[in-house]
Amino acid sequence: MDSLVATSSERRCLEQTHEPVAQRRSRSSLVNLRVLRGKRVWGSIYCLGVLLYATNAWAADWVEIGVDTEATYYVDVSSIEVEGDTVRVLKKGVFPQPLKEELGGAQKIFTQTLGIIELDCGRRINRVVQIDMLGSEGDVVWSSGRMSRRMWEDVRPHTHGEATLDFVCGRLGRQ
Repeated sequence: MDSLVATSSERRCLEQTHEPVAQRRSRSSLVNLRVLRGKRVWGSIYCLGVLLYATNAWAADWVEIGVDTEATYYVDVSSIEVEGDTVRVLKKGVFPQPLKEELGGAQKIFTQTLGIIELDCGRRINRVVQIDMLGSEGDVVWSSGRMSRRMWEDVRPHTHGEATLDFVCGRLGRQ
């Protein structure tokens, strides 16, 4: 019979671990609400990420500016920025066949280049301030990073560089 009688320390332990059903329900509801809120937050973050990705992809306005024996060239009209005499634009080259090149001490295979080009319409000069090589899945396989000290170069006639300058500066009325 002694085994059926709880000691005072056992009673305290039982009181702490066996709370009334009403309290258990409210506590489990609170936990469920927190879990639900957590799922809503992560779901919202996921949806926001998808929306931003889709918006960014749709925001680009690629216009073909020329083709040569190496690639087809495009500029993103929505990326054009003007800062004084300098015009900045995002330009890409799409190659018909993957190219292999030794970059950063390793062989890289890429199908596109994506560059930030700066132009001076009045002086007809340009420079590449960043160039990324993209693999077949659109992933960056090599990047120059920002090259702030690049020298300006004359735009050569009958090149995709001239087509870029003429198109962008023409859109801005700066020819």
